[in-house]
Amino acid sequence: MPLNLTSPDFGTGPYAAERDPQVGMAWITKDGERTGKSYVEMKTAARVCRQLNAEHQLAHVPEVGPTVFDGFLEEEPAAPAPKPRKEPKAKAPAVPTPAPKAPAWEPPASKFATREEWLGAFVAAARPIFAERGHPLPEKIRVSVGFMFRGAKAIGQCWHESASADGTREIFVIPTLDDSSRIADVLTHELAHTLFGPDEKHGKNFKAVVRALGLDGKATATVAGEGWHEWADPILEELGAIPHAAIDPKGHSRDKKKTYLLKATCAKCEFTFRATAKHLNGKSLICPDEDCGGSVEVEGSEDIGGDEE
Repeated sequence: MPLNLTSPDFGTGPYAAERDPQVGMAWITKDGERTGKSYVEMKTAARVCRQLNAEHQLAHVPEVGPTVFDGFLEEEPAAPAPKPRKEPKAKAPAVPTPAPKAPAWEPPASKFATREEWLGAFVAAARPIFAERGHPLPEKIRVSVGFMFRGAKAIGQCWHESASADGTREIFVIPTLDDSSRIADVLTHELAHTLFGPDEKHGKNFKAVVRALGLDGKATATVAGEGWHEWADPILEELGAIPHAAIDPKGHSRDKKKTYLLKATCAKCEFTFRATAKHLNGKSLICPDEDCGGSVEVEGSEDIGGDEE
């Protein structure tokens, strides 16, 4: 069978391959000089040469100048400008979700902004009624909602003008009430007190006035009767509800701390007093009576309530 003596295809360029029969390797050459690259198979070396020659030709392609067409010079179109790179959008800082707002407080529906305005309007409307029944009211009367002075358990109080810095009759209605009609009949009771001095209290003259105004029940605790509703209800209808809500004192109270006072007694004169352990324990005491001077003995403790300072 004849041998294939066809020369390997190295492509066009400076790269070729030569076989070294002594070592059995095919060497890559450039311009006749070995490059250092070698392969066992000649066909592998030939493939590498073709690739290197193709790359060499691409690297040495002459630049193409302007081309003349029909008498005017036309340059190659410029490469399109690269599209501007889109910068990533900055993320907006996270905004905390606001807590839901509590519904706005709305006062009770009323024609008046404050309790005092409503109370004053009732007094103004009641003046002609008092006058018609022979009991004209004093000119200077001030009415407010507030808790009673001096720890009184009453639901209304009237103070004589002598207690007021500007000589005004002062009336207070307790804020635990929230019914407009009930507040108005308590106010009527206190207006009757403005007709008399402090000494009258709930005497016969006072009783005559409250009866004339249609208040029923004991003079110390009157309630609205039919006669009162006849003249007062039209006024209340005109005024509308008082802008007020009942106040519960227990909702603001605190449990009081108990105070334990020790009982101390003079061994000589038996003078007795009480004081806290802070002021008695571990101390040698003498009788507070200067004429006695006896020693004081602490007998024990007793819970008497109240706040300890």
